[in-house]
Order: sequence, then C-alpha cells, then structure tokens
Amino acid sequence: MAWSRELPDSSVRAWIAGRRVAMPLLAGALAGSSMIAPAAAQTGDRALASPAAITGRDTHSRTLYLSLIENMRASGQVHAALAHLDAFDTQFPRSDEAAILRGNCLVDIADYPGAGAVFQRLVRGRHAAEAFAGLGRIEALNERWPAAVAHYARAVQRAPTQPLYLSDYGFALLRAGKPADAVFRLRQAVELAPADTRARNNLILALAAAGDEPAARRVLATVDDPTQRSDIETELANTTKRAR
Repeated sequence: MAWSRELPDSSVRAWIAGRRVAMPLLAGALAGSSMIAPAAAQTGDRALASPAAITGRDTHSRTLYLSLIENMRASGQVHAALAHLDAFDTQFPRSDEAAILRGNCLVDIADYPGAGAVFQRLVRGRHAAEAFAGLGRIEALNERWPAAVAHYARAVQRAPTQPLYLSDYGFALLRAGKPADAVFRLRQAVELAPADTRARNNLILALAAAGDEPAARRVLATVDDPTQRSDIETELANTTKRAR
C-alpha cells in the first residue's frame, strides 16, 4: 500500500480538539507543558487534595500549592485552577511558574490573547522555553503552522532534550509541509522518551509523509496494541484514498 504525503485532516481536527483521537495519534500541545511535579509524588499524601489547604509561605508550601493547582487543571477544573492561581498570587506574588500555569489554563479555555500576553512576558526569563512552547501551542491550535514552527524552534533551542517540545515541534513541522525535518525532531523525541506513544505515532505519519514507507512500517511494527495498530493503518489508508 502506498501512503500519501498529505497529513489527514481528520487527525488534525482531533489533535486540535484534545490531544487524543481513537488512538493516541497526532497529539500535540493542547494540554500544555508543566515542569511542576505532581503533588502526590512530592508528598505521598493523597488526603491533601485542595490548594486551599496550603497555608505556609515557605518554598515547599509554594511548590506543593502549585502542584495541587496543576492537578486541578489536569482533571479539567481549569476555571477553579485560575481562581486558585489568583489566590496563589496574593500569597506568593511574582511567580513565573504560576504565570506559566496561568497561561496554559487560559489556552485551555481558548483565551488566546490573554495567554499570549502572559507567555510574551516570560520569553526573556528562565522559563523562556515553556513560554515559547505556550506561544507555539496557541499558533498550532489556530492552525498557523509556520508561526507555530518558529515558536517551537525557540522552545527547543532553550530546552533541546525536552521530549514534549520536540514532539510538538515535529508535529508543527509536519503540518507546515516539512516532513523530513519533522522526522528528525520526532526521532529525537522518541529516542528521549521511548514510552511516548504520541511522539511514536507522529513519527509514523511523518515517515509516511516523507515517502519512507519501509521505515514507517518498521515503527508501526513496534505498536503492541492490535487495536491501536489497526487504527494507525486505517488512518494512513484513509490518507491514501483522499490523495487519489
């Protein structure tokens, strides 16, 4: 079966809608990135569920507070997370980590101008990589792929071993019509994070788009889940049909 070099629009719509399709295929930056460790990993205390429970002002309390807010965002309570970020700012003002989290929450609710303003204020500081990745996410969600590529390139320049940025950069390159460049970045992401099925599946499509069907099939053969493998085959077959 010959595979088309055109990326399936259905997969793009699924990526934009929520980083998930029936298979973990073409997932990009919609969930945003965070360098904040999960609260449970820091404390081992599963009973500590609300950011409001944090009353201290020391570094540990600050980190734990942010991780709990991140947990709220991850569970879909984005508006509540924003409310707790307002409270956090009164207790721990001028936190770049909180600003990154706020920017990602604003992207989650499609407040792109607000999120962009937050990220732009951080592109010259120590969280520049996260800020540029956030800007890339905004552009990708609006399907402005050349701009997304530019921002992700800056994120990767500042954090060259961050697999999430490399994966999102590769996806943006693929959508921008640069499959060979996408393959390079996605291979980096896969080698740095072998368990990341998102990056692996993006790599399969990038290899197919670059015309390297044998390599795409070799990577496809590493997909253990038969349902997922079938889904990827179907996605690629649908691409071929659309190209005819």
